[in-house]
Amino acid sequence: MKDIKVLILVTGQQIIGKIEEEGDFITVESPRMVINSQPGLIDISSFPIGTPSKNIIIKILTKHVIVMADLDPAIERDYLSSITGLTL
Repeated sequence: MKDIKVLILVTGQQIIGKIEEEGDFITVESPRMVINSQPGLIDISSFPIGTPSKNIIIKILTKHVIVMADLDPAIERDYLSSITGLTL
């Protein structure tokens, strides 16, 4: 099973997804962008914005990732709801 994590890229973008490390790449399944909408609040949106596909997989070079971390349980629940359509 792939771990659900948040990645912070060298550009400052934050991406949540199902992560698998493969050599020089990190594969992210069902990626979502984290958008800081207001101080203390975040939104999780599809990646890239406006793409209706549910089966997106992206590969990121590991040298472009500065942080990979576990999610807060509440954010992980929101992420899972966003990719499954179920309310958890």
